[in-house]
Amino acid sequence: MAESKRLPVSLIRLHGNEIITYILQNRNLVKSEVVMIGDRKHDMIGAKNNGIDSIGAEYGHGSDGELLRENCTYYIKKIEDILSIVY
Repeated sequence: MAESKRLPVSLIRLHGNEIITYILQNRNLVKSEVVMIGDRKHDMIGAKNNGIDSIGAEYGHGSDGELLRENCTYYIKKIEDILSIVY
């Protein structure tokens, strides 16, 4: 039987930064192959604190100023723009 990819319910109480840390540590991921895609400053802060790249998504809930102030690695205006970054 395949291993479940679901995260423990206890993670619901963690903040973004802690969730990223947990996933990196427990999924044996290589930081240089991981990117955080988010629409709020907390997503960018979590990525920065964990040493991974970030993509700030203008089409979400945050504002462009909020994302750019947190120095996201990349900034996109529409979801299709992700393709030019990850490929």
